[in-house]
Amino acid sequence: MLLFGNAEFYPAAAQKIKVESGQDAARLRQAFNEACAADFEIVKDELTRRSTWHGASTFWLVHVRPKRSGHYKLKYRYDYNGSHYTHVEHEMYMSVGEKGCRRNARSGAISGACMGDTVIFPVAVGQYAGHKYTGHTFSLKRQEHSTAGEDVQKRLRQMEVSGLYSEPVANLAGEYLKYIGRRVSYMPHRNGGFTVEFYATFEAVKPGSFNLALASRVPDLPIPKLNASGSVPMVIVEKDAPATVLMQSETVVGTNGGFSSHSGNEYLTGIKILQTGDLISLQYLSFSSRRTAPEEEIGLEQMTKDAIPVIGQFPFQADPQDRFNEWIIEHLKVDNPIRKP
Repeated sequence: MLLFGNAEFYPAAAQKIKVESGQDAARLRQAFNEACAADFEIVKDELTRRSTWHGASTFWLVHVRPKRSGHYKLKYRYDYNGSHYTHVEHEMYMSVGEKGCRRNARSGAISGACMGDTVIFPVAVGQYAGHKYTGHTFSLKRQEHSTAGEDVQKRLRQMEVSGLYSEPVANLAGEYLKYIGRRVSYMPHRNGGFTVEFYATFEAVKPGSFNLALASRVPDLPIPKLNASGSVPMVIVEKDAPATVLMQSETVVGTNGGFSSHSGNEYLTGIKILQTGDLISLQYLSFSSRRTAPEEEIGLEQMTKDAIPVIGQFPFQADPQDRFNEWIIEHLKVDNPIRKP
């Protein structure tokens, strides 16, 4: 997730629960710097506990600034201090490009950073109130940066745009998002039937913040009325502007003797963040059927023409309690902050 600037517009009940333990934070900073100081500079860190509603886990959020580009693998390990595991390891992968690079936000979720950005690494330090992990150690591996991934992204973009049905539609968000076209996705079910999903594709053309609302209509029927409920918070920044990037995925391995379990964590937010020039595809309609029919028989091409997206724009608002918004919302720069009721 990409972030930028500062905004304080969330209710007190939704703020992060601060954990006062300077001693613990100092030990974590020392351990992190021993492994990572050559490549990352710590600019800020804090201990925070999620609400009971979100599991009450405690994290050390370390904000760092890359010193050089490259492909990085950050690993940290700790003693679990419980009956399930003796120790647990987390691995995060991140690519850092040169200033003004593309952060690969095809779905609105950032998978990379650029020089000049600030990166937030979430480090688990406790499972619930009163339970602490101990003995944290860090390791960092780096490879030279390659542009091969950027070339792949360009080809994917060309393929995506070439397959769109591009008939123009009314677009109330056109100042910030250019409507490129729409497509349909057909998914057969194993036990018979199918699901069809419709997506509208946009290009970010101007910095700004707003909520995007999408619906669908068919010819000769009234246009549905849009409202802000269920709309998507959007933030668009200039391509070359520095930002704060939240690491959003990691692999986790818990070990106990000769046994190990493998899983992963996703630190996703509900806010779609783009650079100017980015493409994003958002679903505006879906339906399922129990009848069995091959793709070529259900008239997908005509469906795409008939299911017309309705596009609306509302003032920006984002709920801090939605997913991991609380970790990044104070860094957002928005044009029209609105307090969540």
